[in-house]
Amino acid sequence: MKNLILPFLLILTLVFSCRSEDYGLLEKKVNSYDVYVGGTENLQVCFWKNNQKTILPGGDNLNGVQIEVDK
Repeated sequence: MKNLILPFLLILTLVFSCRSEDYGLLEKKVNSYDVYVGGTENLQVCFWKNNQKTILPGGDNLNGVQIEVDK
């Protein structure tokens, strides 16, 4: 009898924890963020915003060490 109680509780827990109304809540809570990465490529200072590369003007033969974002 003890061997049947544990699987029954596990199945009961899964049934009550997986409700269809909970799936819509996950979609509403998703936020989008911008990702910035700064660096040097081919001796040109550049940065990437969401995988889009931008070469900075006047950044030839320099080494980028810091990036700041001001909104």
